[in-house]
Amino acid sequence: MAEAFGRLPTEEAFTALRHIVLADSPLGGRVQQLVHFGQLLALGRAEPARIHARGALHAGAGIADLIGVAETALITSGAPAYPLGIEIIVELLQDDDGKAG
Repeated sequence: MAEAFGRLPTEEAFTALRHIVLADSPLGGRVQQLVHFGQLLALGRAEPARIHARGALHAGAGIADLIGVAETALITSGAPAYPLGIEIIVELLQDDDGKAG
């Protein structure tokens, strides 16, 4: 669509910026995934939050890190964010239990 409407440079600039912000972040993958998890909890975006919680674990975060993010989301975003975070963490723990058995 961008090419059809002569907006391809905008799409290319966005893609380049996204790469810089994600690939060259001083935060590193673990912290960046945790930040994304918290931001998505605050926004109430359950499915993307699940993806980033898994991403954080794969990047070296622990369950305690995810709990800390959920607790921080409670302070910054109120009650809806915290239970969503805990729900996601419980699902991840259940998934791990199912894989272990």
